[in-house]
Amino acid sequence: MRRRIHVLTLLLGLACLATAGGALLLAYDRPINWGLVAIATPLTLVVVGVLGMASARGKT
Repeated sequence: MRRRIHVLTLLLGLACLATAGGALLLAYDRPINWGLVAIATPLTLVVVGVLGMASARGKT
């Protein structure tokens, strides 16, 4: 049996990981590069969306 990827769970996990990473940076007084965040967040969502469509491709 093939395991399915739960995209919502994956997105929630990535969001929590990013929040924890940001909190860790702020705790050590390191600045957050918001320009990088503004580029990385949409790219991550596009990659997860493409993976979700690819995984659902054979299930029609």
